[in-house]
Amino acid sequence: MAEHQEALLYLQRELEEVQRRLAEMNQQQQHPAAVVFQNHLLRDREERAVSREAQRISPCDSEDASQLRRYFKDLSLVGVEQRIDVFRQTASGPLRWECERHLTDHPLLGWDEIEDHLLKAFISTDHQDRLKEDLRRVRQKTHETLLSYNRRFREMARDAFPFPRNQEQERELITLYGKGLARNEVAKKLASRGWPQDLEAALRATETMEASKTVYDRFDRHEAMEIGEMTRQPQPQQPSQPSLDIQRLHSHVAKLEAKLDRMQRPPPSPRKCFNCGRE
Repeated sequence: MAEHQEALLYLQRELEEVQRRLAEMNQQQQHPAAVVFQNHLLRDREERAVSREAQRISPCDSEDASQLRRYFKDLSLVGVEQRIDVFRQTASGPLRWECERHLTDHPLLGWDEIEDHLLKAFISTDHQDRLKEDLRRVRQKTHETLLSYNRRFREMARDAFPFPRNQEQERELITLYGKGLARNEVAKKLASRGWPQDLEAALRATETMEASKTVYDRFDRHEAMEIGEMTRQPQPQQPSQPSLDIQRLHSHVAKLEAKLDRMQRPPPSPRKCFNCGRE
């Protein structure tokens, strides 16, 4: 009985192995037409995805530097594996020609290297210097939120100092960002935390401070004023001493009022002499 069970188990294992090999052979000997059809479906799906992304991006021919920067910002939202194909559908003129020429000479370049080459080829040094000067003058507006200021500064920094950046450029950006902050307490707290690693770290730090302040304000706490603030409060002004002429006028008025008061008093009743009895 035991020998029969062992033989049955052996046959089952052998059958499973034969079935596995047969499935592998069928897969390897799949009909070429089915493989071609599957590849066609994949290509069609990829082409449709590229066309959808290309419809969301405005065409560019590199004639205007600001338009070219906005074009590359829009391309950064497209998947890396689709950027080259979307670029070929939306770029035209000298921009397309320069890209194809550069790819012919360097076929293994990635998208970051291609974008860096095209920006250097079409954006002049004067334009880049003007963007840096605009960034040095940017300031947070009076009623502007911190998130809005951070968004503006981030976009301008991306144009004036494109990636990749070195450590010196990151320090310059952080310095300019701190100078542009409207509230002194935010700049002080940012400085107290030490030098941030890069601009993005500084932006995240200030946004965290703003979120913490919003939560704290909801507690509706009223803290006592510090001694230093109390000493800086304006003191009530002491009344100034009147001038000498004004004092003389006040004295003269007092004398006149006293004289007038005496003249308005009724006359005293007549008195009689004690000796003769006459008035």
